Amino acid sequence: MEPIGRVMRHGLPNQRYLDFVGRYLLHRPPGTPSVDPFQPQLSVEQIEGAYVDRTAVEEEACRLDTQIVMGRQGSGKTTLAIRLSTLLRQGVLVVPVPIELAEVYARLDSLSESSTPLSPGSLATLIFDAYWENLLCNPAHRGRFLLRLRQDRLWMVRLRWFYHHLPPRHLEIPEEFELMTWLRASPSNEIYGAAMRPEDMLRELIRFVTSADLSLASAWTQAYRARAPYEHIQVLLDGVEHCSEAGLERLGRDVTWLHRLSLETGRISFKLFAGDYLREAFERIRCVQSGQVTLYALPLWSEDDLRRLLYRRLAMWMPGESIAPTDFSDRRERMAELRKALAHFLDEEGVKTLCRDLGIDYQDLPAQGKTNKLRELIAQMERRDRLSELFAIASRICPQLESRWPIPSEGKEGMKWEPNWGMRIPDCYLTSLARKHLVREIVAGALRV
Repeated sequence: MEPIGRVMRHGLPNQRYLDFVGRYLLHRPPGTPSVDPFQPQLSVEQIEGAYVDRTAVEEEACRLDTQIVMGRQGSGKTTLAIRLSTLLRQGVLVVPVPIELAEVYARLDSLSESSTPLSPGSLATLIFDAYWENLLCNPAHRGRFLLRLRQDRLWMVRLRWFYHHLPPRHLEIPEEFELMTWLRASPSNEIYGAAMRPEDMLRELIRFVTSADLSLASAWTQAYRARAPYEHIQVLLDGVEHCSEAGLERLGRDVTWLHRLSLETGRISFKLFAGDYLREAFERIRCVQSGQVTLYALPLWSEDDLRRLLYRRLAMWMPGESIAPTDFSDRRERMAELRKALAHFLDEEGVKTLCRDLGIDYQDLPAQGKTNKLRELIAQMERRDRLSELFAIASRICPQLESRWPIPSEGKEGMKWEPNWGMRIPDCYLTSLARKHLVREIVAGALRV
């Protein structure tokens, strides 16, 4: 097995194990499809189901400061960046920089080129677009804040000015005819003037996004006056895996500029996800050397994490097939039954009480309606192995739940599951012995660094 150990000396998932499968596990006819259990093509929605919580990593990534997160290819940087918007506390506007824009740093051949995703003008456009999409295009947020904000004439005038100077991708909100009529009118220059430098425009935009005044009249309750829609802006740049020499130097300048902006405003921070081979280049940046901008290297995966990740991604990869009928399929059916039972026995206030007792903010669940929020709550508790706690609290709130919901006794105790490692892996042509040891070798090999 020594050659296998050498081939699999990676340390992280998402590496290509096809050569290992083809070379050592035999019986894969030439021309058959590639197989990599750690890298199926998952949609953003499916990532939620395949995601494995790594509490220490999430706590570090949720710090609201300028930070460079490094990791080898496949260490989970992109998945973490996608999930970060649901992990950050309420009141943080997440501004993801599209990966195609991050590729600019790989193509730069001259420092004279001024346009990068993190230059003031480009960054201002991305921030306003995220603000527009999250606050005004989102029906839930629009219904929660817009009624009060539109009564503030100063906010409306500023919104119109930014709408014309930093036009968002989706210019229209069909449900808001009056608002769109107001925004289409020519903007007044009495606040910011006809022309403004990109740096100054970015600073004013940060103040606008994070300082909306909701205390409009004494008639509003204290709850309504409590906070603005957003208190902080978190910019995420992912996809920096390759940089030209000029692009690397320009990226260092951009990081330094954003750090100064963060110190100046106190309302914006920046997180860069990059390949760990760039560590030496980043360590030469002055603000990194002084410790003002932190470098964080993603840790290796544990054996349990790897097994859970492999099993969940195989489940996502084969949505129409029963992977492990005695484990996963039954479990999925029980979760659907639990959701129906909770929706039947608990009203919305009961669900809010359940969330509060579990330490979850009901409003933060990324769904609309009681049933959908229950689905999201159960999914979160399942990922965190807290289903037994959820069931116990729900039974205390609603005693008839335990007597009428047909869950097996072992589910009440812990709802633990162990995948069947002899299951068929899709599109693989393996011997029974190879099938039996495949997962064990992947996990053990990935841990030998």
